[in-house]
Amino acid sequence: MSALRSLILWVLVVSITAAFCIALLPWAMLGRRRFVFRLARVWATTLLAVSGIQVVVENSERLLPAPDSKQIAGAIQLANHQSFLDVVAFCYALPGPLSYMAKSSLFRIPIFGQVLKGLGTIPVDRSKRASSGRAMGAAVRAIKAGQRVMIFPEGTRSRADGSLMPFKRGAFVLARDSAVPVQSLTVSGAGSIMPAGQKGVWIQRIYRGTIRIVVHPVMAPEEIAQLDAVELSDRIYRLIDRPLDRLGVLAEIETVRF
Repeated sequence: MSALRSLILWVLVVSITAAFCIALLPWAMLGRRRFVFRLARVWATTLLAVSGIQVVVENSERLLPAPDSKQIAGAIQLANHQSFLDVVAFCYALPGPLSYMAKSSLFRIPIFGQVLKGLGTIPVDRSKRASSGRAMGAAVRAIKAGQRVMIFPEGTRSRADGSLMPFKRGAFVLARDSAVPVQSLTVSGAGSIMPAGQKGVWIQRIYRGTIRIVVHPVMAPEEIAQLDAVELSDRIYRLIDRPLDRLGVLAEIETVRF
């Protein structure tokens, strides 16, 4: 039953994504980033609805205001990364628009790559040092332009059991040098709903369940300036890691595997 359901879901996910990309393409090419993000939120809402996935945000009152608010200019948000569903959940739940760092190979997909550019997504090939440097440079320019940049400091997905991988240093050098507010987020449930490294299956399973996002307090630039990159990394690692055990138990209870 789960295999048939997953097959139907993948057909729907690909079809819905293709339809939205075609609709978004003209606006992406015109640089209408805010409009593209608003439609992308409709895309995320649609995918979550057809997949039977709920998103719960804990401490939502701590969220940074929308980037077009006069209360804040550029900012950095840091989160763990369990599956591509994290991005769908963030697109649905967080004030936007957001700029992400994404694998450069995604930009070679026709139409989809153009829409990523329209959203302000920053391409990076983590196997090449020069590419990582260019991506950080692009992130600096985006932040100075008043944009919010979402970074997954693990540099890849978390471990299969949901525990954190070590953080890469670059995100925290960027956070110190940018002198903007930094907010960390813990996401859980996406890895249980769509487990990584599924073996012995002919189609990757997508289960019903709940993705939970825990919003941590914003760190002001003055607070960040008192820490070096290693100290900042350690502090944010502890913040993101702290709720994972509790959230992991909830994810097991809330994921419906049939």
